[in-house]
Amino acid sequence: MHDQTPLIRRPAEHQVDRGEWRLPVILFLTLFAVFGLTARTSGGSWDYYSANYASWHVVHDGDPWLDGGTVPGLQGDPEESTWVMHDAPNGHTVVKRFPGAIAIALPAYWIAQAGEMTVVPGAITAALACAFGILMLFLAMRTIMRESVALAACGLLALGTPIWTVAADAVWPHTVTVLGIGGMAWGAVRQRWWLVGLFGGVLLWGRLHAALIVAIFGVLLGWWRRSPRITLVVGSVSGSFLALVCLWTRWWTGSWNPLASYGSDVLSNAQTGWARLASEAQLFVSPDRGILVWSPLMVLLTPALIRGWKDIPDWARALLFGGLAYTLLQAWISRAVGGDSFYGYRHGIELVMAATPAYAMTTRHLGSTARQWVAPLMTLQVFAMAFGALFDPFLTAEQVWHDNAFYYFALREAWPVGPLMLVGIMCFVMIGLRILERRKGERASMEKALASHS
Repeated sequence: MHDQTPLIRRPAEHQVDRGEWRLPVILFLTLFAVFGLTARTSGGSWDYYSANYASWHVVHDGDPWLDGGTVPGLQGDPEESTWVMHDAPNGHTVVKRFPGAIAIALPAYWIAQAGEMTVVPGAITAALACAFGILMLFLAMRTIMRESVALAACGLLALGTPIWTVAADAVWPHTVTVLGIGGMAWGAVRQRWWLVGLFGGVLLWGRLHAALIVAIFGVLLGWWRRSPRITLVVGSVSGSFLALVCLWTRWWTGSWNPLASYGSDVLSNAQTGWARLASEAQLFVSPDRGILVWSPLMVLLTPALIRGWKDIPDWARALLFGGLAYTLLQAWISRAVGGDSFYGYRHGIELVMAATPAYAMTTRHLGSTARQWVAPLMTLQVFAMAFGALFDPFLTAEQVWHDNAFYYFALREAWPVGPLMLVGIMCFVMIGLRILERRKGERASMEKALASHS
C-alpha cells in the first residue's frame, strides 16, 4: 500500500474548522461583485467577442454554423480568418476558439435567452468562474498557512493581477484556466485525485496545451508520494476530457483532431532562434506585457521563495512547476504579446495563479527591508489593475516594448491627478499599517505585563 501522506504536514495552528464558511463566502461574493460590476458589457477584443457570439449562436440557433455569413463586424476584415474558419472539414463556417471559452458561457446564454447578441452573459460567466476559481485556491491555501495570509494573497491575485482586467473581464481561455487551476489545488489538499483530474480536464478545455500543467502536477505528486495511483487517477479523469474535446471538434468542424476547433495550424507560429528568446523576454520584462513589470511583488518575493523552498507543500511546488512550464511553452508556440484590446498581460495569468500558494507560503522568510516594500507594491499593483478595470485602456501590440498602459494613461496622461491619487493611497496604507503594528505591539506589551503580575 502506497504512502499518500503529504511531504509537508499541515501545521496544527493552521487547522481550519470544516464548518467555518463565513470568510470564504464573503470572499467569493465580494470578488464576484467587483468582477461583475467592472466586467465588459460592450466592445473589446474579437477573441472573446467571437467566443461569446458562438455561445449565443448555439443557444439561439441550435448549432454553431455561420454558413453564408461570419461574426458580425468581421465582414471584409483582413484578419477575419484569425477568428472564423470558412469551409471547415464538415463544409460549414464556424468560429475558431478553444472549446472551453465557448462551452463555459452556454448556461448563461441559455438562461438569458437574448434575442440579439450581447456579451453580458459572457461577462457574468467570467466574473463567476474567476471568483469561484480563486475561492477554491483560498480554501486550499488556508490549510497550509494563516488564514489572513491566504486571504491577502488571494485578494492580491484577484485584484492586483490581470485576472481582474482580462480573465474576469470577459470570457477568455484564461477564464477557464483560472477555474481549472483553483480546482486542482483544492482537490489536491483534500486528496481527492479524481477532483484534481476533473478540474485538470476543465483546464485543458481552456487551452489544450495546458494539459502540460495537469501532466506535471499528476506525475510529480505520484512520484514524490510514491503512489502511481495518483498519476493514474489524475491522468485518466483528465484524459476523458480530452476525449470530450475530440467529440466537440467532431461536432463543431467535422474533424476528430482536438486542435481543429482552433485551426489545425495552431502550432505554425512556434518561435525559433532569436525570435523564441525575444518572445520569452517579452513575456517577462516587456514594459506592457511583462509579468514582472505588472507584478513586481514576484521579484521581491523570489529570494524568500528560494530560502523557504523546503517549507512549501508538494502540491504547491508541483503546481508552480506546471505553471512555469506551460507559460514558457506558450511563449514558444505563440508570440507572448497576446494581441490587442486588453490591459496587462494575458499569457502570464496561469503562472501567477499557479505560483501564488508557493510564494505566499514563504513570505515569512522575507528580510526586514523586503517586508517594508510589500505593502507599497501590493498597493501599486491593485491601483494599477483597478485603473484598467474601470477605464479599459490598452496599447497596441506594436507599443508593448515602448510604453506601459498604466504609466501612459494613469500617470502621464492624467498628470497630476493620477500620480497624486497613487501617492495618497500609498500613504494611507502605510499609515494604517503603522497604526496596526503599534496597536499590536501595545497589546503584546500589555499581555506580557499581565503575565508577569500573575
